[in-house]
Amino acid sequence: MVNKGMSPNTIIYSSIACALSREGRINKVIQMFDSIQDTTIRSDAVLYAVISSLCKRGETDRAIDFLAYMVSNGCMPNESTYTILIRGLASDGFVKEAQELLSELCSRGALRKHLMWHFGIV
Repeated sequence: MVNKGMSPNTIIYSSIACALSREGRINKVIQMFDSIQDTTIRSDAVLYAVISSLCKRGETDRAIDFLAYMVSNGCMPNESTYTILIRGLASDGFVKEAQELLSELCSRGALRKHLMWHFGIV
């Protein structure tokens, strides 16, 4: 694609990141993320795709590590990312960790009221 003068967009990068993370190739995703840092590609979309794929694979520990890496590189997660991570933690049996993350987000005002209802906190 690049050889033909075309540039991949956010959707392409997110799809590739999702496929790589499903295969457990997070290091490749990190390399890709590093390569798009100075472009107009929305790296938060890549973050969302990877966190989602890792949680679906039951690899919430890797999802948390990847989230920390992304945040340290200036990519801030949104409500959807946190929702997926909380659901993944709870599904993998890390209920206490899910509750702690949820409480932290609520105390910071990072989740909207309807999401608090969804998780049964209010």
